[in-house]
Amino acid sequence: ECGIDIITDGEVRRENYIHYHCRHLSGIDFEKLTKKTARPGNYDCWLPTITNKVEFIGSFLNKEYEINQSISKNPIKVTIPGPLTITDTIADEFYNDHKMLGVDLGEAINKEIKSLVNSGCKYIQVDEPLFARKSKEAIEFGIDNLERCFHGVTDCEKITHICCGYPDKIDADDYPKAPLISYFQIADALENSLIDTVSIEDAHRHNDLKLLELYKSKKIYDNYIDVYFDFIGSGLISKGNLDGFEIAGSNSIYYPAKARIIDDKVRVYSKKVKNPKTVRYGWKNYFDATLFNKAGLPASSFKTP
Repeated sequence: ECGIDIITDGEVRRENYIHYHCRHLSGIDFEKLTKKTARPGNYDCWLPTITNKVEFIGSFLNKEYEINQSISKNPIKVTIPGPLTITDTIADEFYNDHKMLGVDLGEAINKEIKSLVNSGCKYIQVDEPLFARKSKEAIEFGIDNLERCFHGVTDCEKITHICCGYPDKIDADDYPKAPLISYFQIADALENSLIDTVSIEDAHRHNDLKLLELYKSKKIYDNYIDVYFDFIGSGLISKGNLDGFEIAGSNSIYYPAKARIIDDKVRVYSKKVKNPKTVRYGWKNYFDATLFNKAGLPASSFKTP
């Protein structure tokens, strides 16, 4: 009813999505904490420690998927931390080799994913934010281990997510995000991988859209249009619901659209238009303005080219 096509499984039950998964693997000691500098030098933390070979000890996400799916008519997407990201978020005194640790993590995740597919899950996402911070390692062995997670898996959409930073750091001016060039550095290797869909951060890390041209075989979700404005003063605000927007595809048939303000742009979308081409706002003889700048001046009617 609120326009969501695919629901993610969420984080309510987890301390964080990485260590929650690690608690269901053998070889990791949560009583033995080791100080480590994570996210290439960005912060120090005390982390659980690998003391033996990491191995799969039984499925757990399949049960959570089945519970979530039983209460929704929409498909559920399950998200899982990837091998390189787990490697950076855990201390290691057993392998001392990130590639080989990633191999064992990939094999363990692969068994979990196969269990999810057997339970009917059609959308499985392995998150690898560390690809953006360690693009060299991602190319050398990280993407191979990502593929290992999906080895032999056919009956689901294979998704990976990569980002340059974290939601709790959005307003932290001194927190160094990963460089945007990382997305370009790993694009060819991801394009040639078995991954079906690549999700990248954009809302708070705006990308050069030429990046999308590098993904010729991957699925691109583009059922929205971002509208930018030349003169917005100190920013955009809405008064009440952000109504009055319509969106159309190549057939020029306009449908009422949902809209939300993201930084200095308005993102407009509708479930009825899968490949939108143009947006219009306030396209009536009379309408109540809902989009303003922070000085209180309303946006006038407009139509994008």
